[in-house]
Amino acid sequence: MKSRLRFLVAALMLSSAATALAHHSYAIFDATKKITITGKVVRFDFINPHTWLVVLVKDPQTGNDVEWRLEGMEPNSLARHGWKRTSLQPGDAVSVLINPMRDGTPGGSFLEVTVNGAVLSVTR
Repeated sequence: MKSRLRFLVAALMLSSAATALAHHSYAIFDATKKITITGKVVRFDFINPHTWLVVLVKDPQTGNDVEWRLEGMEPNSLARHGWKRTSLQPGDAVSVLINPMRDGTPGGSFLEVTVNGAVLSVTR
């Protein structure tokens, strides 16, 4: 009975570790590519577990506005790099360096944001 209980406890511990690792995967982003997008901030969510930046970008081919949804690190990590909840405001003109989505959809993981001449960077 004791060995069965030990096995169950070990299995539960391993399954929770796998879930935690899967949650923090950046596999959907193409880390081999870096592109820069320019647009206006729609929203900046300085929330756990990951920050989110939504930027409205003009499509160069159609001229239509396209929302780019960009994932960032958790707020505590960004705060250690000088970011604040108020660093980006709706309407701010920004230039954003990102690792784009692997599937080509408008989105990615933000690495650096330039706003009002100031550069806010992220180090993973």
